[in-house]
Amino acid sequence: MTKVSVIIPYLNGPSYLEECVQSIENQNRPDLEVLLVDDRGGDAVPVSVLEKEFVRHIVLERERDPERTPFDVVAASSNETGSNEKGPFGVAAARNAGVRHAKGEYLYFLDADDYLWEDALTRLVELADEKEADVVTGNRCFSWFRPVSFTVDGAQADTEVKGIAPLRDEALLSVLADRFTVQHLLVRTAYFNGLDLEFDEQNMFYSDAFVAAGILLFAGSVWADGSSRYVCRLHNDPIHLPSLSQKKAERRTRDFIESYEAACRIWQGEVGEGKKWGGLYMKYPGHLNFALDMKYAFDLLLVRFAVQHFPGRLNGEVARRFTRELREIPKEEWKRIKKEFGFLQTRQISCLKKGNYRAAKLFAKLAFVWKKKKGLFGTAVQRRRIIDALFFQKMKLLPHTILFESFLGKSYSDSPKYIFEYLNENYPGKYQCVWAYADQKRDIPFPAKQVKRLGLRYFYYMARSGYLVFNGRQPTFYKKRKGSVFLETWHGTPLKKLVFDMDDVTSASPLYKEDVYYQTRAWDHLVAPNEFSENIFRRAFSYEGNILKTGYPRNDILYHPDKEALAMQIKKELRLPEDKKVILYAPTWRDDEYYGPGMYKFSLKLDLCRMREELGNEYVVILRTHYFIADALDLSGFEGFAYNVSKYDDVARLYLVSDVLITDYSSVFFDYANLRRPMLFFTYDLEKYRGILRGFYIDVEQELPGPMLFCTEEIIDAIHNLRAIQENYEERYKKFCDKYCAWEDGQAARRVVDAVFLPDHKEMEKH
Repeated sequence: MTKVSVIIPYLNGPSYLEECVQSIENQNRPDLEVLLVDDRGGDAVPVSVLEKEFVRHIVLERERDPERTPFDVVAASSNETGSNEKGPFGVAAARNAGVRHAKGEYLYFLDADDYLWEDALTRLVELADEKEADVVTGNRCFSWFRPVSFTVDGAQADTEVKGIAPLRDEALLSVLADRFTVQHLLVRTAYFNGLDLEFDEQNMFYSDAFVAAGILLFAGSVWADGSSRYVCRLHNDPIHLPSLSQKKAERRTRDFIESYEAACRIWQGEVGEGKKWGGLYMKYPGHLNFALDMKYAFDLLLVRFAVQHFPGRLNGEVARRFTRELREIPKEEWKRIKKEFGFLQTRQISCLKKGNYRAAKLFAKLAFVWKKKKGLFGTAVQRRRIIDALFFQKMKLLPHTILFESFLGKSYSDSPKYIFEYLNENYPGKYQCVWAYADQKRDIPFPAKQVKRLGLRYFYYMARSGYLVFNGRQPTFYKKRKGSVFLETWHGTPLKKLVFDMDDVTSASPLYKEDVYYQTRAWDHLVAPNEFSENIFRRAFSYEGNILKTGYPRNDILYHPDKEALAMQIKKELRLPEDKKVILYAPTWRDDEYYGPGMYKFSLKLDLCRMREELGNEYVVILRTHYFIADALDLSGFEGFAYNVSKYDDVARLYLVSDVLITDYSSVFFDYANLRRPMLFFTYDLEKYRGILRGFYIDVEQELPGPMLFCTEEIIDAIHNLRAIQENYEERYKKFCDKYCAWEDGQAARRVVDAVFLPDHKEMEKH
């Protein structure tokens, strides 16, 4: 006999679904079935899922019925012929179809983009059998990550049930108020059918509330096992694959109110002796006091939704009905409400109670601004944004002004530097150049203003410059103005997967994908160093603008006609011994090790003591960490052997003085390859980085033009045998350069300037 029927509504996200179904299979229960209800019209169900014996595929066919709503469909089972029941598509319709076809002793509701942690379902079934419970549940966690990256310690829980315990009184109220969904409820099928409940198929966003309330309200026995964990997977790509909660729609407020009222009706209607005030309080058999949590109701219904739409987008009758509900709440309860909320929010609620929606909106906006700005006047950047919006954005563009920024203003370097220098050497005096700096001003060889990043003058030039040349993402508050030109040079050939090619975002900004999507809409030109990068940039950035197939201006220096003399000059500048060879170690950051956005941790894995013993007579080591890394390297005791050059602006100049490069997953090796010098890859955490954190675009075992090494001893041995390594990797190195360095010839800056600024040069010559 089938013990459990797992009902999964599915529309899109095939990779999510595969991991969801795999988590069910990992329960190792032969007595379950998965009812995969396919909302046809979305992504096709993966074959790997359909091939599983325990999966039954039920399809909701979309067909417009002129006598019904635009959302109507025909529900039909691909496994059972003759089913032709009409109803809307969506989560509610899918769950109803799943319940109708279920054959299990228990029903279990799981969303296609979520998954079960370890033996979550098995624990619930065993508890239900032991306690003969109508309903059992466990803890529900939220995570941005796939199962392979999930950790219990890093997950946020909506409720935290400890151990195994019955849910009643306040404990039951807590679960209902915080969860209000059928997710992770294992319900005895006979009990559910006896309730005669259906999910509201006209309610797109909040069809759960009514059913969840009924299930929990009338159950004779409800138990929970805190070790059973359901993981709600948050979507880090709300652009291409938003979850239902991330979708924006005018009907969201209406759906919430209707769901709320339906839940209230079931509490009132089924128990006649309950005292009603606002539909929020009642008594049911057994004289157990039960109330919908007021904080939850007002926070979600009033603060987040209702005030955004009253009275315009919601019809007047709904607004008036809601106002009547508020007026029925007793004075004693209002006193408690005022303790839960701040002054502005209580004023907002009072205005709603009186039907004064205009005033309610005003207080809601004030409350939002106060929270957002963390006080009356906000942060310095927020105040500058106000000045920018009121004044700078309304001023005329300065068409011959260029704002340059490299690595968030942390250096005078990279492709912006070489474009700037080419312009000044070939078109002197034709442009007003402005450089942004983060910490201190730089020595710049040509006339240029320098403005502090995020300072008032920075906002001024962001708003008024005719051209902006950046090698990274611009601030999220930047608004592209008509007539301005944004040149994005980016900062490397990608080895690590970027943005929309990443499954998980393990960095400090989980909504990184959404931010990047809107930032790249402002880019007019994007520089690509090779054909490989061109294809990846187009897809990974979801970029539709112009890509410049020019090579990187920052690599022009590697083709300097007298680079040997230049290298000696740089050695003297760095105070490196002229009689020793130089090893450059340039690692990248780890996405999951951070203090905050743009501030990453780093611990040195090289054994400098051992390296000095073995290599100190012939070599020195210079260490250059990524600009995102916040930790300062402590090289005390290694003077004369190890040099920290992390603050040195231009890494390309460090390439010139280096005889060998050691790196890991940094894109520096794509650039360094232009010199045809030996490279070693210190990949001590390869499996974690490749399998969990990022993933790679290339087959590193087959393409890297040097050996992959995993400890200091292997590094030392490789340096002792560089000649043999060069011979062994000669053919691979040649193929690597043909693929990734073919566009580089020392003329990239000229090509970029001709493509972006040449039309402006011709216009200036006319005048």
